[in-house]
Amino acid sequence: MSFALSLPPDTRNEIRDYLTDRFSDPAERLAALNAISAELEKLAVNPRLGIGYPGGPFEHRRIYRFVINVGGGERYVQVAYAVFPKNKSVVVSGFVPVIF
Repeated sequence: MSFALSLPPDTRNEIRDYLTDRFSDPAERLAALNAISAELEKLAVNPRLGIGYPGGPFEHRRIYRFVINVGGGERYVQVAYAVFPKNKSVVVSGFVPVIF
């Protein structure tokens, strides 16, 4: 059973800013948005995909990293999220690119 996915306005803004900054071609931007949406839906179906980090600022949130393959390049991003089993929801509280 899938959990309800919630993206607060600041997380939506982070995704929008990322897409605008990284993809100048509208077709690539749309493809990247579709890739992000697919990964977030996958996360809603299985919220255990991410990794928990005990202690520190992410103690009650998990991190899920994934790759966006658009425009001939791989871009790594991650989201921070919290799972609320009682109301069957996943709240994504952060979206950032991962730089190695």
